[in-house]
Amino acid sequence: MLICPSFFDGRLDGIGRVSGAFHQAMTRMNGCAPFVVSSNDAPGACPPDSGRCFGRHYRRLLWEALFLADERAKAGESRRAPASGQSARPIVCTHLGLSPAARLAAFSSGRPYVVFLHGIEAWRPLPWRSRWAVAGADRLLFNSDYTRNNFLRFNTWAAGLPATVVPLGMALPESRSASGGEAERLPVSPDGSNRPASARGERFRILIVGRMTRAEHCEGFRDATDLYKGFKPLIMAVGLLARAVPGVRLRIAGDGDARADLEAWLAGRSEREFVDFLGRVSDERLEQLYREADVFALPSEEEGFGLVFVEAMAHGVPCVGVRAGATPEVVTDGETGLIAEPRDVADLADKLLVLARNPAIRTRLGAAARQTYADKFTAAAFEDRIIAALRAVPSRR
Repeated sequence: MLICPSFFDGRLDGIGRVSGAFHQAMTRMNGCAPFVVSSNDAPGACPPDSGRCFGRHYRRLLWEALFLADERAKAGESRRAPASGQSARPIVCTHLGLSPAARLAAFSSGRPYVVFLHGIEAWRPLPWRSRWAVAGADRLLFNSDYTRNNFLRFNTWAAGLPATVVPLGMALPESRSASGGEAERLPVSPDGSNRPASARGERFRILIVGRMTRAEHCEGFRDATDLYKGFKPLIMAVGLLARAVPGVRLRIAGDGDARADLEAWLAGRSEREFVDFLGRVSDERLEQLYREADVFALPSEEEGFGLVFVEAMAHGVPCVGVRAGATPEVVTDGETGLIAEPRDVADLADKLLVLARNPAIRTRLGAAARQTYADKFTAAAFEDRIIAALRAVPSRR
């Protein structure tokens, strides 16, 4: 059983992609697809034999978790422990907020369960309901060392729980096979970049991809437009960069309720002429933006993993981030990108200037980024890590 926020709506967000990867891995591991329990998808969004959707009725989900697990057991999923050498087939929950349902389902079915923790939702003392659910888990899975360490900083009581760090991976949308398999390697243009020749020119294009929500601002900053993903310092760094690189353009792909605040702040500033707000874009448009980008920048201070870094690396685009969150676990300074100090606009501008003035460095970093994706961050590599983590979960006797 896979318990997740959404699954049948296309899984466009980060947690949705992770849930899809778990579905693939569990199918490979068990030889059959898991039964999907989706908290947010509309009722009737899936065939009854493949899953159950609750349309955000969380109390009903909690109540029915007991019966759903028992129904699956009666339908042929034995409550007995697997034979020696067989995996435990644990129930998987891909969001902390749904972990109580996982514990209830595990109680009913006699199966172990695991909870996958992504980041910001776990970086605080857990409320009693989540604490109860996490405390009973047979294993906690984390997307990065930073997420695990930050979780334990606020929840020291959980230090003794079995835990595994499972770094993420992904397949590129246009190169996924119908079976959800491995992403093909993108074609590389003669100069080593991953952009078509027609897209290259005198302009220096910087891309940032991320949501802009008022709930995700940096504490200690002046106002809610100081979003933790670093839009504001990046805009100011581009303003400094423009003095030496007149053709610089910053493209912002993403939307949210803080976008209007950010645009209002920028309206009266000199950096406005260098910035393009693109809003939410289609997968096809996003692919084009990556192909046209010279650099991907995300000076996020609290990234639990940073899947967009992986997306950029898969396109052979060098990355610029800051020494905060899980960014240094994904982007290797001087190898696949450059790392600046957090909240240091001048340092961020200097890193961008190095890449703007040195196409050879961009090419080298971009090629290494693409190879790192192929070696570590593909969908298949992520699924292999998931399977290894799930197979380490013991059966409940």
